[in-house]
Amino acid sequence: MGQKERNKRNKRGSALIIVTVSVSVLLTMAALVVDLGLAYYQGSKLQNAADAAVFAGGRLLPADTGDTEKKNKMISIIEEYLLKNDISDQVLKNITFTDEIAGTYYGIDLSLNMESKTGFAKILGIDQIPIEKKAGVLVRPSLSATDVVPVSVVQSELDALLNQGITDHIILKFGGGDGTEGAYGAINLSGVQGGGASQYSNWVLNGYTSEVSVGETMYPIEPGNMAGPTSEAFNFRYTACTHYGTEGGCTKDHFEPTCPRVVKIPVVEYVGSKYVLIKGFAVFILEDCYANGNAGEVQGTYVQSVIGGTADFIGGESFAAEYGAYCITLSH
Repeated sequence: MGQKERNKRNKRGSALIIVTVSVSVLLTMAALVVDLGLAYYQGSKLQNAADAAVFAGGRLLPADTGDTEKKNKMISIIEEYLLKNDISDQVLKNITFTDEIAGTYYGIDLSLNMESKTGFAKILGIDQIPIEKKAGVLVRPSLSATDVVPVSVVQSELDALLNQGITDHIILKFGGGDGTEGAYGAINLSGVQGGGASQYSNWVLNGYTSEVSVGETMYPIEPGNMAGPTSEAFNFRYTACTHYGTEGGCTKDHFEPTCPRVVKIPVVEYVGSKYVLIKGFAVFILEDCYANGNAGEVQGTYVQSVIGGTADFIGGESFAAEYGAYCITLSH
């Protein structure tokens, strides 16, 4: 064999090595692009599902450490949301109640683990890529709120009722003959005394549009019973409920937080006979108490609900404004 022929064979051998190495590099790159890209997509989908699920379940927080029924309901909601987002039972999940303060859980965490099956990466001996995602929420008492209704409940009276376990038939607005020195529970959330029945009625129907906060601002008491506007506006909200039609609409046992029957009410402390300070916010479901015509009395059932606003992340072991109205936020 001549030198020329040997040179040709050497070149062919070198080219074969180069092609082999190039193919290996291309397959490795394909494994990285395709399989890691698929794992990233599945991980993103898993994270979105985890966030949505834990947020939905966490809306029932807080929960007493011994309240098994409520905790199981939150777990069921989380599992339901995962299924709605096509996260199968094959995905391993761990649900943990967190942020315990004085015997009450204010947080819930969710972790999801799955394996992303590979295609090209099998050539490299990688059959699956592990994916782990976590999500969690915390709730805290709301220090501010929008869409607040311009009636109120006195802090000391609400404390006394809740300490006795009384949550039904709580008076939010007194009727004729029941007020104290001209105060029937209505307040002017604009801070200007004497807003008038028309303005008051609009706020009852739609809620006060600006943000109202716990703090030093004194709000004037609306004088007079305003029985007609009160009964008409609250009756409209009560009858506007379209939920749970076969079960009497929204009640403390089942309600939609956005239902017109669900109202955000300031918890107040009287300052003299003409002003109040807002000490917190409470959530009530309106009761059917309009059979007495224009008596002007409004009653509600106390419930806990997430309402948004500004959260009390400083309160620590004692939340001064904790009256069942909460903010919820993703914790990680």
